[in-house]
Amino acid sequence: MIYLQRSDVKSPKALIERAENILEETIRVHQQVLNNERIEFGRIYYSTLSHCKADLRKLFRNKCAYCETSIVGASSDIDAFRPKSRAINTSGKAVIGYYWLALEWHNLYNSCQQCNRYKNVRFPVKGHRLEYPNKNIYDEQALLLDPCDPKDWNEIHFEFLDNGQVVPLTEKGRISIEVLGLNRENLIYSRKEVSDQLKIIFKLINKSKGADQESVLIQLLDSLNADKNHLAVRRQFTSQWLSTKVSGLIKHFPDLINKIQTELQGDLPLLNENLDFKAFKIPKKRSSRQTKKKYNFEQQFSYDIKSQLAEDKRSYYTGAKLIERVEIINFKGIKSLHFKFPQPEISGAGESWMLLIGRNSTGKSSVLQAISLALIGQENLNNLEDVFDARKCVRRATGVSSGHVKVWMTNFNKPFELHFNKRDKHFTSNIPKDVIMLLAYGSTRILPIKHSDNYKEFSYAPTNVKNLFDPQNQLRDVESWLGSVKDVSSERFKQIKTALFKLLDFDPAERQEADIYRRNGVVKVKLPDGNYLIRELCDGYQSVIAYSLDIMITLFEKWDSIEDAEGIVLIDEIGVHLHPSWKIKIVSLLRRIFPRTTFIVTTHDPLCLRPARKGEIHIMSRNLETNDIKFDQVDIPPGTPVERLYTGMWFAMDGTLDPGTSKLMQDHRNLVLAGKTENAEAIKHIENTLEKRLKYQPDGSLFGQFREVLGEVLDQGTEAMEMDELKEKLKAKLKDTFDKA
Repeated sequence: MIYLQRSDVKSPKALIERAENILEETIRVHQQVLNNERIEFGRIYYSTLSHCKADLRKLFRNKCAYCETSIVGASSDIDAFRPKSRAINTSGKAVIGYYWLALEWHNLYNSCQQCNRYKNVRFPVKGHRLEYPNKNIYDEQALLLDPCDPKDWNEIHFEFLDNGQVVPLTEKGRISIEVLGLNRENLIYSRKEVSDQLKIIFKLINKSKGADQESVLIQLLDSLNADKNHLAVRRQFTSQWLSTKVSGLIKHFPDLINKIQTELQGDLPLLNENLDFKAFKIPKKRSSRQTKKKYNFEQQFSYDIKSQLAEDKRSYYTGAKLIERVEIINFKGIKSLHFKFPQPEISGAGESWMLLIGRNSTGKSSVLQAISLALIGQENLNNLEDVFDARKCVRRATGVSSGHVKVWMTNFNKPFELHFNKRDKHFTSNIPKDVIMLLAYGSTRILPIKHSDNYKEFSYAPTNVKNLFDPQNQLRDVESWLGSVKDVSSERFKQIKTALFKLLDFDPAERQEADIYRRNGVVKVKLPDGNYLIRELCDGYQSVIAYSLDIMITLFEKWDSIEDAEGIVLIDEIGVHLHPSWKIKIVSLLRRIFPRTTFIVTTHDPLCLRPARKGEIHIMSRNLETNDIKFDQVDIPPGTPVERLYTGMWFAMDGTLDPGTSKLMQDHRNLVLAGKTENAEAIKHIENTLEKRLKYQPDGSLFGQFREVLGEVLDQGTEAMEMDELKEKLKAKLKDTFDKA
């Protein structure tokens, strides 16, 4: 992040010409606030905003205002620096946003999708916030660095390390790094590339002389151009290097060195006319040991999410905690598995999911278990010993005695680590306590039976994964929780009721009569045929309501709204007990209700994959010879029929026909490839039978494709082939169809 002089680009015409309309929109939204309604901006807002995009790109030179990543085209977002609808502080408290600043030019920034995603509605302040209609930003103490506020740049807030990481030098710097996720993996890699390139240039300058040295200095000057990415990194490392070389170089190349010094200062001289290169402060170059001493990375794992201490709350709420990468070694049947978590393709559409599919025994459930164990911390691992022995997790193979799981997450500079071996029933974690919210559910998700041995009342716990490991483990008593006025206020009950209505997806006839109400501590669901307790509903309703409310119990403990709530949820067999019409929507419905929550789920049902977005579906398969697990990301082309999902690479089935019809097709294949004239009548008879049986195929495509491949084989004069070879040709043809889609 660097300082940019905002006056370089004037306010867009749309903001000036539509001033009266913008004022009317602001008054309308203010009335929503007065009526305690959800803030909803109208068409004038979005229309006007779209006219600001070109000017913002120009102002920020097609870069993100926060991380300085080069962004082009549709990949850039317009960020409201002070969020317009809601704002969250470091205490987690959500308040009404700065809606009256929604279309103020000084509040609009060009942002990459990732920074916008991490920042979301986070905007921490010290003390009181601005109130409507105050537009004087200096009447509040913002704790997030403003790239265009000169008062924020009277000191240096960041230090960039050789390895690409950025560490804070001030409190504002620390908060900005965490809110914006400036130490996410792709940024670390990108900044390291820049620093490595600069090292090469510095080395060439030191070794060269005369015209050659001048040529490399010109190259260095070009690397400091305002259009380049990561200018803050370039300026810091160049300043540190030049401070020891300037006296010698300026004798031979005074004009060139002066130009380099000018580029290093950027827009900062505008803050102080007397600022020259000697007065320009830069972080002193320190060893990695000195840096670690100054900025303790281990402290990131030291807070406790359950704590009410202000410092622990700040550690949790300031920055998003999102999975970036996973490594699993020798865990159960998994020999070695490495994968990155998908990133959202569309801004503002919720967090990405990961949907795992594959045959039985390919490790889908093991992935969920490995991730959950790595993230829950040592305290919770100790509580799992009664249901899970660490020794049983070690992969059964000659020479294998131990394993580990590592999970890299945003705003943690080290991975979460889980270690286990054959000699110790205990797991070992580098995380002492709960630092994130994590819930995990197995394929059996049942409500507790009161007065039974396993009954447990609702309780607040930021992590709860036992159900994933023990199918007999009952969920919490969500009925009692929802029925309690003490635990669920009337306002919150309305919010939950709205969410459940979306989730249950009643048909139009049911929706008119359906209701969820609470009376005398008892919650009932009203349906056309009567009123029911949650536990009296069908298994599908029970299962989804049970784990959805179980998730809400945890999220509501730390967040005012499930719309803002962040956490990780793992679900094995998400489609269990659901009607096809619900399976096809369940992912979209849960994503809509828990937009900021990360879900990792498994399924054997292609209908559950329908709402998946780009990069979210992963196929797990096992190499029977090496026992290695393949982890392939394969999207489903829009419009793909369910039949092709079954027979394509996603489920790799030979077909979905009944056994009798499948045998007829096999008999037809054998007779045709035999090539005997006396088989003609039998072939014709089978074809007539198959035509009748397959008339319900959308276009006769399955049998038609079967005959087409056979025809190609015969035309090529190929001798009779084995069935396995024919299957491969069919699969290849199907794959070719998808590739062309």
